[in-house]
Amino acid sequence: MKKRLLILFIISGIYQLNATNFTIDGIEYTVTSDTTPFTVEVSSGCVALVNGELSIPETIVNNSTTYAVTGIGDSTFRDCSGLTSITIPSMVTSIGDYAFYGCIGLTSITIPSGVTSIGNYTFRNCSALTSITMPNGVTSIGAFAFGFCSGLTSITIPSMVTNIGAYAFYGCSGLTSITIPSMVTSIGAYVFYDCSGLTSITSLIEAGNLFDINANVFEGLTLSNIYLYVPVGSFDAYNSKEVWNEFLINETLSATNNMLKEDYLKVFPNPVKETLSVNLSDDLELKNVSIYDFLGKFQSIEINYENKINVSKLYKGVYIIEVNTNQGKIIKRFIKY
Repeated sequence: MKKRLLILFIISGIYQLNATNFTIDGIEYTVTSDTTPFTVEVSSGCVALVNGELSIPETIVNNSTTYAVTGIGDSTFRDCSGLTSITIPSMVTSIGDYAFYGCIGLTSITIPSGVTSIGNYTFRNCSALTSITMPNGVTSIGAFAFGFCSGLTSITIPSMVTNIGAYAFYGCSGLTSITIPSMVTSIGAYVFYDCSGLTSITSLIEAGNLFDINANVFEGLTLSNIYLYVPVGSFDAYNSKEVWNEFLINETLSATNNMLKEDYLKVFPNPVKETLSVNLSDDLELKNVSIYDFLGKFQSIEINYENKINVSKLYKGVYIIEVNTNQGKIIKRFIKY
């Protein structure tokens, strides 16, 4: 009798283990929440390709339970060389390490707005990738995230990014220009190693926030042949720092970026408890305002006709305000207490 109970226990355990994974239409899912809200992440799907394309559904039904697809797991499409295009559900908030590593046929991809970080090695060796759209909420780019994506000619790093991991764009030989957002506080080793096609870099980092970088960030490049466009009034700061001062520094905002100086925007009081006021330079017209927490998650706010924002419902912490105007956008930090 005891043996029979033991066997039943083992069988039951195996069933529970297997119940966390299921496959529908060739796509394998892993359950990430088996209580409301029910969610899954995609764990494999290369066999589901139709003429190189794959469209992942927003929701999936298994055993009468409807799951929202909210993630792409680690190594999900690794070395899926036949993948040329993919549609990722809008509710996806996480894309794992190595998720698209070695997808040499992938030419373009749009990352959903809820994703806040690009993992390590996520798109490494996607040599045919020419276009990628990242949402504004992304705050970090992992190590080797786009390593050896030799087909990329330009890429827009989201304005909220604060950290660019080591080797992030290593070997992107087709990259001709890149813009470093104003919020960046660290750039890892060998980030732009052997990006031999680079002819210009636009840095939106203001003089007061400029930081030291290691010479190996641009290893293999002749910096004296590359233009560095910097914010007005920051020439001396860049020219006084090693590595930065090796570029051909041009003290003007590049026409291709749409960023304005922080001085054009005042937000007060800062720190703030309940009502945050937005004050723009006289020649600027307010279009819209967005607020994000420091993880890049959008926050719902109310703004009245006097450009005052009710932040009383926000939790205590550091936030980022993005103000869009008729001439461009401005980003600043504020503290809610």
